[in-house]
Amino acid sequence: ASQGVGGEVAITSGQGKSLGGQIKIISGKTNAESGSTTGSINIESPSANAAAANTKSGEVKIVSGDSVSSSGNIHIETGKSTGSSAGKLILSVGDSETKGTDINIESGGSENGDGGSFFISSGHGTNTGRIEISTKNTENGDSGDIAISSGETTDKETGTISITTSASKSD
Repeated sequence: ASQGVGGEVAITSGQGKSLGGQIKIISGKTNAESGSTTGSINIESPSANAAAANTKSGEVKIVSGDSVSSSGNIHIETGKSTGSSAGKLILSVGDSETKGTDINIESGGSENGDGGSFFISSGHGTNTGRIEISTKNTENGDSGDIAISSGETTDKETGTISITTSASKSD
């Protein structure tokens, strides 16, 4: 729309008694034998008008619905590779002229039970992959802190922080 609000596009699958219909978006394959790439899928919010004050680009949400039992999983992964490296999974926030924006990754809470755990592990292989936690280099300011802490409690023990290496099983 040239003025006002643009039109909405909704894609909805069919409702079922025991299982709702799926929605699949699949890019095009390639028939070439080498040096080719299948089609990409882009889900994006377009850039806002840079000349207009107080404009921002729209949100992109990927959400599984609420449920009385278990809500649905959200699965993001790159495909396997049999002849080279699998694709990277890149999660990043765009740069800003004034202040960088945070990335928050949080496991689920519970009203009556334990909260969800948070796992970070490297890939298996002849040699396992590295896990690196670092702050960026800077020339003119302070580099950022790295803080590892367990939460406070009023009635029980606080969590333990353990950093250990495993024993080697070689002779």
